Amino acid sequence: MKRILSRDVEFEGRQIETLHSFYDDNLDPILLPNLWLLHLSLNQAVYGWRKTGTKRRSQRTPKNVEIAFTQSDISENTAHNYVGHVFKLLNHINDKPLINVHYTEQLTSRFINDYLNNVLPECLDSIASVKAHQAGIAAYCNFLCALGIWPLEQNRPTTIYRKTRQYMADKDTRPRKINYITSDEYSDLLRTCTSKRDKLILSMGYEVGLRASENIGLELNDSGKHKGLRSLFEELESTPSKMQFEYILRAKYTKGSKTGAIYFDRELLQQMKDYHDGERAAMVEESGIDATTLFIRYDHTGKGQSISVEHASNMFKNIKKQLSYLNQSLSYHDLRHSFATILFHEELLDSNGQETRSESAALETVRKRLRHTEGSKTVHRYIRLRTVMLSRETGGQHE
Repeated sequence: MKRILSRDVEFEGRQIETLHSFYDDNLDPILLPNLWLLHLSLNQAVYGWRKTGTKRRSQRTPKNVEIAFTQSDISENTAHNYVGHVFKLLNHINDKPLINVHYTEQLTSRFINDYLNNVLPECLDSIASVKAHQAGIAAYCNFLCALGIWPLEQNRPTTIYRKTRQYMADKDTRPRKINYITSDEYSDLLRTCTSKRDKLILSMGYEVGLRASENIGLELNDSGKHKGLRSLFEELESTPSKMQFEYILRAKYTKGSKTGAIYFDRELLQQMKDYHDGERAAMVEESGIDATTLFIRYDHTGKGQSISVEHASNMFKNIKKQLSYLNQSLSYHDLRHSFATILFHEELLDSNGQETRSESAALETVRKRLRHTEGSKTVHRYIRLRTVMLSRETGGQHE
């Protein structure tokens, strides 16, 4: 089987930036999965059952509850992951004599449950990974219902069994890692980078709080009422007293598909402009391609095109290997955790460095900057990580 990625495809007057397609062993296209891939590229949305309603805290269940089978937006990174998960399922189907990749409408819940509970656990490392595959397969099955291939009441429900969860918990023997990167470690990571582009991509995590996949969402030109980076570069030149600049990250690039604000300080925005005017401009001139986003590829086959959603994560993996003393379980996302930990610490302090602000107020600021949903408890981890930060940054001398 083969998976092919095409770029800048025109379909019925619409431009598609990236389009995946699946082919069998004879390089014949696989119809139903390819229809799903086309829908995914055109709409960046998946079908599913959605519950709506309002409730007060005193109410256990929402009022005016409505459950509907409808589309909801997903991020580009989630869509990319779903494509990979469904392709992996098709490869498994391809190895089975009693089912054919061209007839996925014949899939049963029993077959999918066997795949989720007996096949995937042998090649994945965590229950979270199994759940991610389950979500990707559900997105495809729900699309078949939307097409009318299956009636809604005959969709293929799936279950991850309790014994599977326990098996994955026993299998996951990875030591608990500390999700914090010290300022010295960050400096070493920067020094290891061989391009201004990759240094800036690290900075987007550590100094701005971007997720790895969100690095593809830094658009150069204005989009409606939202300023592009080139407008911010002009503002940088015209307002020398301004120290912080807001940029709106569009929903198509974010987790949860929600538009949110991020902030660049003056020094970082100047570095971004220098990269844009120098290293990036040279690549654009060499390739003849000027992508719509800040970070572009330097490799021979894709020079000038926008980086992929995996670029930041892959780049981080490569440079951390060159720093043998660094915890090798760290990921790009830990740059974001470090950003949030430092922000939480700074929000607790007044101008004299005294802790005068409540933890809850500081955590609310962190929540907004991370663009988490209102009421999210995830940010409470930074109370513990702040203690880790103070200890590691002071060589264990903090009390």
